[in-house]
Amino acid sequence: MSAPLLSLAMMVKNEEDFLEDALRSAMSFCDELVVVDTGSTDRTVQIARDLGARVSHFAWCDDFSAARNETLRQSRGRFVAVLDADERFRGKRPAEVRSLLVPGPAFPFEGVSLPVINTTLEGDVISTFRSVRIFGNDPSRLAYVGRVHNQLRALADDGPKIQARLHDTLEVVHLGYDARIYRDRKKAERSLPLIEASMRDEPKNLRWRYYLGREYALLGRHDEAAAQFLAGVTMGETTRLNGGGIDLLAEMTAGLLDLARQTGAHAAEALDAAHTYLRHDAGEPGVWFALARLLRRERCVPDALRCLDAAEAALRVSGERFNYSTLRQAPWRITEERGHALVATDRLREAAEAFATVLRAKPDDDTGWPELLNLACGLALDLGQADRLPGLLERLVRRDDTPLDMVFVACEHGAGAKAQTRALLEKLVSISARLAADPRTAGWRARLA
Repeated sequence: MSAPLLSLAMMVKNEEDFLEDALRSAMSFCDELVVVDTGSTDRTVQIARDLGARVSHFAWCDDFSAARNETLRQSRGRFVAVLDADERFRGKRPAEVRSLLVPGPAFPFEGVSLPVINTTLEGDVISTFRSVRIFGNDPSRLAYVGRVHNQLRALADDGPKIQARLHDTLEVVHLGYDARIYRDRKKAERSLPLIEASMRDEPKNLRWRYYLGREYALLGRHDEAAAQFLAGVTMGETTRLNGGGIDLLAEMTAGLLDLARQTGAHAAEALDAAHTYLRHDAGEPGVWFALARLLRRERCVPDALRCLDAAEAALRVSGERFNYSTLRQAPWRITEERGHALVATDRLREAAEAFATVLRAKPDDDTGWPELLNLACGLALDLGQADRLPGLLERLVRRDDTPLDMVFVACEHGAGAKAQTRALLEKLVSISARLAADPRTAGWRARLA
């Protein structure tokens, strides 16, 4: 019997909340599901078996590569697809990737590079990068190294690099960096000591400094995160990671800018780091974007607007670069930030047009909708654009996370003639049970009668 073409290879421990969705996302294009359990005490193993996976066991030894390489040894496919339980494949036609799985002269050092999208549970994109997630299966020659944040490479010192083909109709969605998941699952208990140990072994390795800073930021240890990022950017090198186009210097610079924006600390150091980086590489849109956001917080709004112009220009010519590539997935974020900056400079008509663009592009499950809708409604009132109000208010009341105050502000200050205002209020009430139950609604119905 011939070997299957493609195996899913997964290592797990206590993943009952996520495992089913991960396995189901691979069923349509993988020939076998291989799960290696490293000590689960919940229903993980039973869920895997119920979904048809072949399950084996491996004793955890404080080394993610060792466990992941065991999944490769257990896989019978000519190629393997690697996924974690808090990830899932996504794509309209995932089986199309199989057409790329034809062993060539470099086999097994051949793979497929997929976009990996880190998101919150609500779907808000945190960051994206590329990663070789499908590759030739020969664990004696090609395997993972590193006790944490593993790297796939040839085991021989003089072995070839992986020849990776880009494929974008299949992507990996990763939920594990959602702050609630990260906290509740206590992921740092396993990963942080291993990163710190790797840092002690290789103190000049930017890769470990980047991961350590990111880990501290996820844990809310902001000063320690800033210290790692600052130490990294002062080393003054640009290093590529996993062939995935992650510029570690750009990531640490953007991370430092974001920390300064969120906490109000280290702003001067972050600004200096950004200017140093951009002298080295002015074509990185994410650093321009992060710099613009901090400058707006620092009330340097004209400078923030110039940085947003630079981010848009860099994004247009950035090709396959994936640094801070939330912007590639969602370029409307630049427009949304521009709208906020324009409001701060009283350029209200331009701000309204910017927000109108964002309203057409921003996904419903993204964050920031309450502020966006309230600002858009307020601008429509201030600018006398009564024709925009009905559509904006309908979108506002259909959401459960948006305050209803703007409905009553519109009733008082600009929804139109009395009959027109009453008709609009009744329509909104028919859409939203929350609005119907609001005690202010009865008062306005009486006033508009």
